[in-house]
Amino acid sequence: MLATLLQPAKELMDLVAPLRCAACAAHGPLLCSNCRALFERAALFRRRRAGDVPPVAGLGGYEGELRRAVLHAKFRNASLARELGIMLGKKLHRNADCVVPVPLHPARLHQRGYNQSAEIARGIADALGASLMADGLRRTLHTRPQRELRLDQRRRNVAGAFALGPQVELLRGKTVLVVDDVLTTGATIAACACALVSASPRSVSAAVLAIKR
Repeated sequence: MLATLLQPAKELMDLVAPLRCAACAAHGPLLCSNCRALFERAALFRRRRAGDVPPVAGLGGYEGELRRAVLHAKFRNASLARELGIMLGKKLHRNADCVVPVPLHPARLHQRGYNQSAEIARGIADALGASLMADGLRRTLHTRPQRELRLDQRRRNVAGAFALGPQVELLRGKTVLVVDDVLTTGATIAACACALVSASPRSVSAAVLAIKR
């Protein structure tokens, strides 16, 4: 009965602001069943440790439907970021004591309204049964967005941009998973890992939604 009463309102909303899949733009839910199945079936992308960049696992390559979904999660929908994080967490099959998101500078957080990496991390932590350390790191410099810079500028841009947060003691001796939305050069993940080392964790690895090939 309630569904029948709400149907005219739903149809009107669909005319004014039609719901579309964030990944393929098909009419329907925010993430359609086809795209959901695509992301759930795909094998994890992995990058081995390279210098100061720890090992990284990603839901897929930064292209096609996943790229569109990641951009939607980053700039428009926090719940989608969390949902994609749950998908990623279910695939990781690793033990992580603590999940630490890459933090935004307070000015950018205020501008955007939410930290997409924190929402992804929340989903991963839920899937793994790990502790979410939302304040494990803090951003001390208001840097330019990495996407605006050449690849060779990115490492300098985030050098010294992160410091340990108030939850530092909870990271000691733990396996720590750093979470971001996209991995390109690994400069941001490396800078976060460098800051985390002083907390004496047992190990540091990383997870992202997408890895740029």
